[in-house]
Amino acid sequence: MFKRFLTFLISLFRNQRQTARTFNGTGHMTVANLAYKKLKPETKKRVRELLKLNPYYDRWQAAIPSDASQEERERRTFMFASMWADDIKRDKNYVSDKIDGGGQQDFAAEVSDYSDMRMHKYWHYVNYPFSNDGTPLPPIAKPNLETTLGDMRAVIASDATEAQKSYALTWLLHLVGDAHQPLHAVARISQDEKGGDLGGNKVFVIVKGRNSRLHFFWDDVLGVERQAWQVNRLAREIPADDTQATANLTVNDWLMESFNACRELVYTDPILEGSGPFTITDEYTEKARKFIKKRVSLAATRLANLLNAELK
Repeated sequence: MFKRFLTFLISLFRNQRQTARTFNGTGHMTVANLAYKKLKPETKKRVRELLKLNPYYDRWQAAIPSDASQEERERRTFMFASMWADDIKRDKNYVSDKIDGGGQQDFAAEVSDYSDMRMHKYWHYVNYPFSNDGTPLPPIAKPNLETTLGDMRAVIASDATEAQKSYALTWLLHLVGDAHQPLHAVARISQDEKGGDLGGNKVFVIVKGRNSRLHFFWDDVLGVERQAWQVNRLAREIPADDTQATANLTVNDWLMESFNACRELVYTDPILEGSGPFTITDEYTEKARKFIKKRVSLAATRLANLLNAELK
């Protein structure tokens, strides 16, 4: 049994060395694609001014077809910007500062700009804990996704410098999406994993014969495409959003939606107690795809509403 599980882990490691994944390019760029279309003209103008300050701006422009219209160029720039917070994780110029469970020392968001070369990996999630076996729940580490979203919103609504606002805006484009991916808001605690499963990163699954992790499955459930035309096609499949729900700009509510979805949908059959590996079924996959499409729709409209209301 141990030999078989060891073989599984080796295979998983080999697979994961090839691809670094989060709530991936498909998810984030689809959120951005849909959100951009809902921005007011004055918000688009402000976004355009601020994104020009991002150090990746020139490479984004180089990736856009030369014959693209100005509106299309700006929309694609917005889409690429939504991935910047993940792209820097693969940039050797940035410093990895991940601390399992969060960090206790951090640059204050209100004074950060692009001179901050830390990856801030723990800004992408918050580990709200739960347990099915009575294991004591650990405290929620800070800073985290919830605190950072609050900090960045304060910056874009303030009289901060243009560089600080650009930095905060680019993080917001990404983190609003992260807040709507269920496994960015949870840690399943158990006697075997008293520190939690790190949002499903310690739960192994088999997806159509391939080894993966539960977190990666949910990140990638809509696909792994990063071409704009592929994202445009996917965006047409996203359902209309719930107007009442999209008016809710309370970050804690977004995250509680994600947390509750983990209890009701993510950690359900075939995902049992323990670390697996569990075989993902077609039924589970279809439910996940349907749910994530709704979350993408919500995230897009909430992001647009937030920027229209708060970006100065």
